[in-house]
Amino acid sequence: MTAAAAGSTIAGMADAPGSESSERPDIRRDDDQRSGPSAGVQPPQPVTCPTTNGTAIVALAATLVPFPFIGGVLGIVLGIFGLREIHRYHQLGGAVAVAAIVVGSVQLALALLAPVVIFQILGIRL
Repeated sequence: MTAAAAGSTIAGMADAPGSESSERPDIRRDDDQRSGPSAGVQPPQPVTCPTTNGTAIVALAATLVPFPFIGGVLGIVLGIFGLREIHRYHQLGGAVAVAAIVVGSVQLALALLAPVVIFQILGIRL
């Protein structure tokens, strides 16, 4: 082997990837560029499921009150409040609130018309 070939072999070994002289301090590896243990990675976001509006549920339950005036008025008022909350906070239960308003309205209408119909049937004049 000649001296020139031996020199190039030694020089070639010095440039090997695992050797000390090949690492340059101005070049950083990918894992050194992070500022923390999870830089660039977003933390998992909590999963939020829309909830059913409680006011709408209470409004529908209020229509079950045996006194038609109280149940009807509560169903209508709480159903309207429930619908407003559902739209404001993007909740579920719109159908429940509408059902409470409808059932409360029918209940209140029947409670107001029942005495009139009964008096007409019995022939009682006021």
